[in-house]
Amino acid sequence: MRTVYICTATALLLACTGGTGDGDRYVPPPGDAWETRAPEEMGMDAAKLQAAVDYANAHLTQQIPEHPGVYLTERFRGIPHQEIVGPT
Repeated sequence: MRTVYICTATALLLACTGGTGDGDRYVPPPGDAWETRAPEEMGMDAAKLQAAVDYANAHLTQQIPEHPGVYLTERFRGIPHQEIVGPT
C-alpha cells in the first residue's frame, strides 16, 4: 500500500511540475520495471517528500465500513439531494 502512495505522490508531483523539464515524457512499461530516480535528481527536497509520505501513511483510513452504502446514507443524512445512485 505504501508503494502505491509513493508512486501516486511522485506522479502527482511530476505532473504538477511538468515532468522532468527536458520535454521528454516517460511512460513506464507494464509490470514492476519502472525507472526510478532520487528526489534530488528531480529537483525535490528528499526530507520534505519523506515527510509527506510519512504524513499520508499516518493518516490512512484504518476502518472501511462493511456496508459502504449504509455508512454514506448515515453520513449525509439530512443533506438534500444526497441519494446514492448506482451500486455500492
